[in-house]
Amino acid sequence: MPTVGVVAGDAASRGDLVLLAGESGFLAHPAAGLSEALEVLRERRPSLMLVTDGPDQDAELLVREIAAVSPLVP
Repeated sequence: MPTVGVVAGDAASRGDLVLLAGESGFLAHPAAGLSEALEVLRERRPSLMLVTDGPDQDAELLVREIAAVSPLVP
């Protein structure tokens, strides 16, 4: 089963995206922020990272940090 990481600061949004990914045939691993996202990258090796923007987190910054650590993950 393909694995994805889901990064969303809001718990409700994170839960909705994990549910949607699961219903679409993906094994989704949630992360509330950058440190958890990096942990998901190291431990789960997802094929894709879904990143949301929010009032408390900048998606562009998260994407840049994730790309610096794992440049081949879309």
